[in-house]
Amino acid sequence: YVHGAKVIPYVTVSEMIELSARGGFGVVQDRSLKAAREEGYISKIAIRSAEHLDVRGTLIVGTRNHLQQPLAGIGVREDVTYFTISDPTMANASGYLHDALGVFKEMGVNFLHDRAGEGQITLYVANDSYVGRLLPHDLAQGLAKRLKLNGNAIDVGYHESIIQVVGEGLQNNPRLQHQIQGHLLDSG
Repeated sequence: YVHGAKVIPYVTVSEMIELSARGGFGVVQDRSLKAAREEGYISKIAIRSAEHLDVRGTLIVGTRNHLQQPLAGIGVREDVTYFTISDPTMANASGYLHDALGVFKEMGVNFLHDRAGEGQITLYVANDSYVGRLLPHDLAQGLAKRLKLNGNAIDVGYHESIIQVVGEGLQNNPRLQHQIQGHLLDSG
C-alpha cells in the first residue's frame, strides 16, 4: 500500500501483466491475465478497491494512448537475490547473456530482470524460486563455471528489492525510463 497513490486510469493487458509480475498489483495474477488475453476475453476489465467503491479504479484495455501517458505504473519486487557478473571480455563474447540465463533455466530459477553496464551484468532472481532447493552459492558457482570465471567475478546480494517503471510508451523512449528510475533512486 502506498499512501496518496493516484489511480491509474488505464493500463494495457501487457502493462498489467508486467506490473503484476513486478509486484505492482497484488490482486491480479499475471497467469490469469495471460490466459484471458490468449483466449480473447480481454476487452475492458475494471479493477477497483473493495475499500473504496466510490473510486473509479483502473480499466485494463487492449490499447491506450502512450503519447499522453507513457508511464503506466511502478512495480516493486521484494525479496530478490542479485548476481552481478563483472567480466571485461563479455562485450566481445557472442551469447554471453544467453549462457548466463541458461544456468538459471537449467536450475529452474525464475529470472526477473537484468541491468547491464560496461563489462558488468546484474541478474535478479526471485528468492521463492530457489529457496529450499538451492543456495545462492550454487547459482553463483553455476554461473562461474558456465562463463569460465573465478568466484571473485560474481557478487551476490541477498534479500534485495527492485523498482521497475512500467509502460508501453517507455519502450520507444529509454531515456525517459532511465530519468524516471534515476529520480526514484535519488528520492530514496
